[in-house]
Amino acid sequence: GKLRILGTEMKQFPYFGLISVIYLLIGCAPNSLHVESGKYETKEPKYLIEFDKNGHKHGKETWWYVNGVKKYEATNKAGVREGPFTAWHPNGKIWYQGYERRGIPESTLTYWYPSGGVKSKAIFQAGMQLERQDFTEDGKPIFPKGTVAKTFSVPKDSIAETETEGGRLRNLGLQMWAS
Repeated sequence: GKLRILGTEMKQFPYFGLISVIYLLIGCAPNSLHVESGKYETKEPKYLIEFDKNGHKHGKETWWYVNGVKKYEATNKAGVREGPFTAWHPNGKIWYQGYERRGIPESTLTYWYPSGGVKSKAIFQAGMQLERQDFTEDGKPIFPKGTVAKTFSVPKDSIAETETEGGRLRNLGLQMWAS
């Protein structure tokens, strides 16, 4: 057996294969990732984050509560969230779940109460919130059926003015997990 790469017999390039293997083993590959992790004083895992060679979050990011329950999980690409993300309440039930493309919200962002019932659903397209429906903890829509709140600006961790067909309502903005 002769070593062949892409149909080329390696006797013409005797060191190419060896150099490539060494390059990958010592972590000098152009897209190499390094992982940082942290633990609570109790030795339970706190976080596990992959970074690219430039120090940007790149790959999987996972956080846990001190009780060992998963807190947050997402994938990053070049420092911004890319793809699905999920956060959990300390009791293990899903808190919120959504999807971002290049750090911009897309599709449905759903929040749940700690009891497990849906709290709100918002639909995003290219970062713009198109629709939002909030629910009471027992599952009843907060706005009349057929009325969907259209939020024009929802700053993180703030109160947003929300317009409905029936006039202006003051409604809590989407709560974002921060630490």
